[in-house]
Amino acid sequence: MPTRIEDLLDLDSLLTPEDIELRQTVRRFGEQRLRPHIADWLEPGEVPVRELAADLGKLGVLGMHLKGYGCGGSTATAYGCYPRGSSRIAQRWWEMKDPAAQYIW
Repeated sequence: MPTRIEDLLDLDSLLTPEDIELRQTVRRFGEQRLRPHIADWLEPGEVPVRELAADLGKLGVLGMHLKGYGCGGSTATAYGCYPRGSSRIAQRWWEMKDPAAQYIW
């Protein structure tokens, strides 16, 4: 099995337990709420954006880097953990949309 760049850089050692939990929460959300439906959404080009936005809001990741307006004002590191947690799902979306994309990632 090839070595991952994350393992070489030991990036997880720079994260707080809260950052790691956020990343895991986002990954679970993607695996449970997004991945099973990607193929169904892709063909007709319809994604339930409002419903997903409400779900992401409940997770506390919408506007998470903002202070005020009911937003949490998270750290820059936590803000970076969100896309890192969701990147696996985004990669799968693009692989289905464009099979050649998997070779670009």
